[in-house]
Amino acid sequence: MSRRWATTGMFFVNGAVIGTWVAQIPWTQERFDLSKSTLGIVLVAMSIAVIVASPVAGQLIVKYGSRRMTLAGGIADTLAVNLVVLAPDPLVLAPCLLVLGACNAIMDMSMNAHGVDVEQELGRPIMSSLHAGWSFGGVAGAGLAAGLVALGVHPRITVAIASLLLLGLVLYLNTRLGEGSAAEGEETPRFSLPSRGVMLLAILCLLTMVTEGAMGDWGGIYLRGDLGASAAIAAVTFSVFSAGMTTGRIVGDWVTGRLGPVRTLQAGALLTGVSLGAALLIGMPIAALIGLFAVGLGVANGVPLMFSAAGRQPGTLAGPAIAAVSSMGSFGFLIGPPIIGVLADAVSLPWALTTLILAAAVVFALARRAAGEPEAPGTFAAVISDLDGVLIDSSAPTVRSWAKWGDRHGLDGAAIQAGNHGRPARAVLAEHVPPHHLDDDADFLTHAETTDTEGVVAMPGAADVLALPQVAIATSCTAPLARARLAAAGLPEPAVLVTSDQVENGKPAPDPYLLAAERLGVDPAACVVFEDAPAGIESGRAAGMTVWAVTTTHEPEALTAAQRVADGLPDHLAALKLS
Repeated sequence: MSRRWATTGMFFVNGAVIGTWVAQIPWTQERFDLSKSTLGIVLVAMSIAVIVASPVAGQLIVKYGSRRMTLAGGIADTLAVNLVVLAPDPLVLAPCLLVLGACNAIMDMSMNAHGVDVEQELGRPIMSSLHAGWSFGGVAGAGLAAGLVALGVHPRITVAIASLLLLGLVLYLNTRLGEGSAAEGEETPRFSLPSRGVMLLAILCLLTMVTEGAMGDWGGIYLRGDLGASAAIAAVTFSVFSAGMTTGRIVGDWVTGRLGPVRTLQAGALLTGVSLGAALLIGMPIAALIGLFAVGLGVANGVPLMFSAAGRQPGTLAGPAIAAVSSMGSFGFLIGPPIIGVLADAVSLPWALTTLILAAAVVFALARRAAGEPEAPGTFAAVISDLDGVLIDSSAPTVRSWAKWGDRHGLDGAAIQAGNHGRPARAVLAEHVPPHHLDDDADFLTHAETTDTEGVVAMPGAADVLALPQVAIATSCTAPLARARLAAAGLPEPAVLVTSDQVENGKPAPDPYLLAAERLGVDPAACVVFEDAPAGIESGRAAGMTVWAVTTTHEPEALTAAQRVADGLPDHLAALKLS
């Protein structure tokens, strides 16, 4: 089993725990004869737990690493779900929910930090599919509970069975997770407040998960109490809602790659608001179930997009950034139900649920913040462009040169190069040859590439880019190779040319782009980077720059870390404004 699928399994477990508990909420309300507002107040205990646990969890992830904390959180979470159904009265139920909320929050933040690490290793978006695992878990947990209740199994026994199954799964998956985010140990930095970018993501995440939590907790009660649906139909509402989320997340990575994160989030918010409004206006059980599915579809990809963006924030450790966004999202997930409960007692449950339409409208309006895109094409002081794949097409001679190198070692050199496009050649070679052969192999490859320039051509718009008043090139090529390819393509060498032999750390480190900005004499934050590869995008983002990508060498879904994606340079040039 790969790291990706093991991580998906942890998401499944976390969702299944929530699904198991949510399926017992109607039974818990009837058992203690709780009013809607009282039930809402009791449920706020989980929100309190998240507030307390979130900063601690973020620091623990940095100190011990995402793998350890995912295991610890998973064990605690699968056991803690038993407490809420064993509670003898409401006063004991509240502290039991505190424990469950804290355990679930720790696992949630840890597995998301681990997921972002896996996503960055793969170089393509996977967060939506990871969260699909959570949705599958929600469906499975709630479905198992509903099925056993229908067979007459007591809820406490139902939860115990689910708990043991999920605990065993956590222990097995831990052996396949692989290493996640690095453990800093005693060198863990002190807690600090999130950056502005992280806080914007956190607010959007809160609004999205308010809807998710409220629909999950109150959907069944709305059908049962307001629409007169049977207990069996009310019991499957969370499964229907989770099924919509699962469907959205299964296709989420594909959709995001083609629409981009902004349009994906906006489309989801629009679907959420329209579907919920229509279901409340019609006021029939079948319409409510269809609406629940559509709302699940609408909110499906908001959280994965924002978690992924938080993990890539420049100058911020992934663990605390994800913890901040995740904790706010979890807070929204858990605080939404109590708020709806209080509003339901004050007016009515249908009117209380209409407030979720307003939340969807806010998410729609602020969707561009999800990926850090500006509201309109920005004004920049300078352009720093990659070379191969952006300004020139050197694919044919590159393949020939790497194939020649591979033949020396019985390796598929072309495939190795294709999987490492955008990285310095020497760094790639170091992963495949012994240290005492590295210099000779690097010299061989450099000679092969600089002497074979047949087929090197300029990309459309490349000459226009190099004619800009403030422009530089930052490439993973060596200086001789970069100059040879520029000459072969008939392009001029700009005043600032940063190559891999001029920096200590090449892409995906920020060094090449930071050095280019320094030589141009401009603030890195005022620069826009033109890139075509995930490693280069990561480099530009880490330098604090805006990154616009072209789909010349990678599919759009591999470039979602960029703030703007286009087919080629002419599209970007049309949107570019230089100060």
